[in-house]
Amino acid sequence: MGGVFVAQTPLRRSRLSEPLAVGVVALAAVLAVLWGMSIGYTDVDVVGAFVVPVVLIAFTLPLLSRSRWLREEGLVGIAAVALVAKFIGSYLRYLVAYFVYSGNDSGRYHRAGVGIAEEYLDGQRSLISLWPTATGTQFIEELNGVVALLTGRSILASFMVFSWLSFLGLLGFVAASRRAVPGIRLRGYAMAVFFLPSMVFWPSSLGKDAWMVFGMGMMAVGVARLLTGSVGGSVWLLAGGYSTAVVRPHVTALLLAGLAFGYVGRHGGTGRRPAYAASFVVIALLTALASAQAAESLPGFDGGLSGV
Repeated sequence: MGGVFVAQTPLRRSRLSEPLAVGVVALAAVLAVLWGMSIGYTDVDVVGAFVVPVVLIAFTLPLLSRSRWLREEGLVGIAAVALVAKFIGSYLRYLVAYFVYSGNDSGRYHRAGVGIAEEYLDGQRSLISLWPTATGTQFIEELNGVVALLTGRSILASFMVFSWLSFLGLLGFVAASRRAVPGIRLRGYAMAVFFLPSMVFWPSSLGKDAWMVFGMGMMAVGVARLLTGSVGGSVWLLAGGYSTAVVRPHVTALLLAGLAFGYVGRHGGTGRRPAYAASFVVIALLTALASAQAAESLPGFDGGLSGV
């Protein structure tokens, strides 16, 4: 009887909390629209406010529902609600930036991105060179050029795409904690990560914040896998390390330092040695990349990170 009760408790808690989360997010959406109308946002950008979020939701929800670990932890519904919450946060971020204040750096990224998209359409840029090759601020501009090419001239659409990327990063944080922190109350942690106001709002706009959360989420997955003996974590660490280093190399260096401390405090085991060996190679490569990028941004260097 005791075992049955324990097994049923998480299920009952899941049924109680997910409808509440859905209701709160739905209410937030209504209030966000009403607030936008009250401050003068009456000419709604249909593509940015509705079409792009709906497409991203339709693409992401099946992936969430097929995720084995999300199903095992009963987090599919929470993750789905969190995705919608991120889009609401992106909408609010846009309203605050352009209707409460007079804009922010996203305007620069948008103008540059639209110009780059037009260059692709005019044949001035080859589609082979879609992936950004610049660093720092210019990396985000070139990346938004790809986004603008797919979504049109809508700055709100770019906000939504970058918000979606940051959601994937948050998902990576939860996945990493599940793997690397035994005994963690994963549901509570996920609720905190997904719905913390600062995470719903700030990294939900066109800019570096969203991209950095995306990259750090990949790095977190890589670190968790490596510390638990999975060689495949090197791929995640390399991808996330590259993503963060091209924008904020000093943050990459700090994350790698955290990984180094993790190795110092790890519990040994012969079965994990291959993963450690592979990860040290990745750490060395990422450290060299981050150091080179950081050096270019110092006074006296003509690097591409002067705008960071």
